[in-house]
Amino acid sequence: MRRRRRLEPAIELTSLVDVLFLLIIFFVLTTTFAQGGVPVSLPGGSPEERAPEDVTTVTLDAAGQLYLDGDPLDTAALAGRIGGATAETTLRLRADGAVPYGRVMEVFHVLQHSGRGTVLLVVEDVD
Repeated sequence: MRRRRRLEPAIELTSLVDVLFLLIIFFVLTTTFAQGGVPVSLPGGSPEERAPEDVTTVTLDAAGQLYLDGDPLDTAALAGRIGGATAETTLRLRADGAVPYGRVMEVFHVLQHSGRGTVLLVVEDVD
């Protein structure tokens, strides 16, 4: 009696390669189209030109004490002191991590509604 030769199972890779090729084409085309947008002419500049000239720093320490450029004051006095700033003034809020979120947002709200300049929240770079 003759023994039958056993066939080894084989995986056809042709269809798998076709599917992978189609996926690659799809992702290449979609990322190319996603980079489009409204064409604009962006202004040139260097970091020195973009740096704000008029910066006022408001600091909240761990105890919740408020400082304007190093001088201690309360929230009510802050609104009056910021009122003298120009529209080009950049207001930086530096808050200690131990200050409750509500207190930080209260001061941020006062700065934002002063109507003077841009309000930035200063954070520490985490690497």
